[in-house]
Amino acid sequence: MSETSALDPAAPAHKDALARIEARLDRLEASIGRLTALLDQAPALIATAVDSADDHLPPAHGADIDARLRHLTRLTLRLTEPRVLATLEQLLDVGEQAPGQLAMAVDVVDDLVQRARARGLDPVELTEALASSGLTLATLLQSPELRALLASPAFAPHSLATAHKALNALADTSPADAPRVGMLGLLSALRDDNVRRALGFALEVARAFGAALADADAPRQLPG
Repeated sequence: MSETSALDPAAPAHKDALARIEARLDRLEASIGRLTALLDQAPALIATAVDSADDHLPPAHGADIDARLRHLTRLTLRLTEPRVLATLEQLLDVGEQAPGQLAMAVDVVDDLVQRARARGLDPVELTEALASSGLTLATLLQSPELRALLASPAFAPHSLATAHKALNALADTSPADAPRVGMLGLLSALRDDNVRRALGFALEVARAFGAALADADAPRQLPG
């Protein structure tokens, strides 16, 4: 084929190509026409659909389709805000990491169970004991006796300081090093100022405790 015939619009190849292009343009124009007609009819179709939905909904339902569509539009706009999308992306990241973190937690619990069994502890019995102890502690904390004790002078600063000194003295004294003391040893110990101070304190405690016991043993008078 010569160069002249290749460029000739009347050539058969050119005629076939032009025919195919023209056919495609006709189909495209028809499609655009149908789309334009559909867009023109869209408002009426939507209104008809909304009216149909209103007709099929029960009267007591109280549904306002237009209001719901407007609300849905506002909700869609809010959900597509960059800040909301970033938050959703973070939540998705956490959700993707959750299985791995859960598996890690299971491995930690399994390791603790194995260690407890290696030490001769039954995890089930230990759990039951902890639960029972927790219930007992909760009952004790709610008891009026404990509340009265906590509100009493027993937990006053000077009482706690005295108890602290007594505990320190008990910790510094070993029963194995304590000598046997008879009457003469007791009389000899009375010459020690520290011993006399401790005995005087013990006598004051005994006197106050006896008075408290007397008040508890006193007969209660019935209200007149």
